[in-house]
Amino acid sequence: MQKLLITAICIIFLCRANAQTDKKSLQNPAEYFNNALTYLGVEPNADSAFYFIKKISLNDKYNLLLKMLLHNNFAQEFMQKEIGDTISSNKPSVSREVLNKINSDTTKLLLETIRPMTLWIKIQDNRNNLPFLRSLTDEFIKTQLSSKDIYSNLSGRYGLMIYQLISAHKELKILAEKLHAIIYTNLKNTQIVATDTSSRASLDKRAWYRYMFAYINCQKAQQTQNSSKKESYLKTAFNYSPDITDQNHKSSYFYDMLFLNEERQSFKNDYLTFLLKTPTNKSKLLSILLKIALNEPVYKFQLEQFYNNNKMASKKFSVYWMDAINANAKIAPPISLQQLDNKLFSSKQHFNKWLLVDFWGTWCAPCRKEHPELQKFYDSIVSNNAKSIYFITVACKDTRQKVSTYLAENNYSFPVAMSDDKIEKTYSIQGYPSKILITPAGKYIVIPFGIDWVNFVKQYCNL
Repeated sequence: MQKLLITAICIIFLCRANAQTDKKSLQNPAEYFNNALTYLGVEPNADSAFYFIKKISLNDKYNLLLKMLLHNNFAQEFMQKEIGDTISSNKPSVSREVLNKINSDTTKLLLETIRPMTLWIKIQDNRNNLPFLRSLTDEFIKTQLSSKDIYSNLSGRYGLMIYQLISAHKELKILAEKLHAIIYTNLKNTQIVATDTSSRASLDKRAWYRYMFAYINCQKAQQTQNSSKKESYLKTAFNYSPDITDQNHKSSYFYDMLFLNEERQSFKNDYLTFLLKTPTNKSKLLSILLKIALNEPVYKFQLEQFYNNNKMASKKFSVYWMDAINANAKIAPPISLQQLDNKLFSSKQHFNKWLLVDFWGTWCAPCRKEHPELQKFYDSIVSNNAKSIYFITVACKDTRQKVSTYLAENNYSFPVAMSDDKIEKTYSIQGYPSKILITPAGKYIVIPFGIDWVNFVKQYCNL
């Protein structure tokens, strides 16, 4: 399986230093990170890789970086896949050397972080040694699942991977179910409620717990033949599948999908498929379709067909759709910003229209990359639907001169307002580019990052 060296921060845009362990110590944690990856793969060197990993572990401020490096990148070196009677593996010898160096070290943070991964690797390496599997799994349960926190070092992920391995043995069925039940209970009892003041770290954690709980419920649904239980599990998986907020924090569970060999980003369709195959109350099915379509508007056409064919209500579908959006959206605080042409932009001037707001900066590479598409959207969609939608971009952490020069050099004409350094906090903008869509009634939703946002807007706004 091809390794994915993707990170949730812009480490890849930093220049990799040509540092060696005998040269002057680097001060930038991102450089430590990039150098560790280099010596793990590009220029394999166990001593150098371990040096930079340990540098990260010596500062508590770098906990997140250490977690990303070990659990998302380094762990991929040990993934195995069964192909017939053989096991394929990503295991360059340098990775084993580095793992041994880490486990021989005395740095507490480093040892605590690597422990669940180490147990998973040992279990994977001894997948047919039943006494050893039993002993290691008992150790994992005792040391890694005794705490309520199965997120920080991803013991929840490794526990489910261990479950996949030991559940293949009938002799270990009781132990496997015990492991699974402990993780299930933890995921169920540790869900996080999102608020307007939730930090990015809190929302990342929320997204992880929700995705993992949806996954484990879908897994339980597949394991039971009882129709009532199956529906219950699928319904729970549906309710905890990533919502729009979670989709903007997909990086928190992206690697779990990879390690669990799970391609589904959402489990909503599993519940819908089950309901369509069984006699179901039409109102219940409509509610399910609506919830799916609000998260993934590609289902809007299916929702509309069902709504119209079954004559679910007296109101037109367009009214039903708009009412549903406003019922699930938040009240949009007013926006009043100075534009580059010195005119005042006010969201109040566009009441009764859809309003798309894009937050960006000249310093943001992903923002610059999507600007040709943004310009095309402005020239075609917005211009052709001027009576129903308006579009404004907000340049953040920038200067008028830089923004004006950038627009002129690239022949961009989409409207730009300058941030007042408050609007990002008002709308809890935590990454760039970010887009919010304000309804004609003054409610707003956050458009998920990394999706086909043009189609999302067109579907939502009936364009």
